[in-house]
Amino acid sequence: GDILFLHMNRAPIRAGEIVVFKLDGFQIPVIHRVIEVHERRDTGEVDFLTKGDSNSQHDRMLYAQGQQWLSQHQIVGRAVG
Repeated sequence: GDILFLHMNRAPIRAGEIVVFKLDGFQIPVIHRVIEVHERRDTGEVDFLTKGDSNSQHDRMLYAQGQQWLSQHQIVGRAVG
């Protein structure tokens, strides 16, 4: 098995960071890299697009139907180390 240390602080999440997130319908959290950060013009909220390092495509196929971005509240923490 593996051990992963998580950290969550107030600093903005940036492209290139590895995050842990929860998705509806998945019991096990997903650990993937942020490849794009998207700020909503209307609300200023920040959303993310993720991708597994071994995967050839982004994670949109994992998100809920019609969901284009991962929202901040779905992120559990950042990988440390």
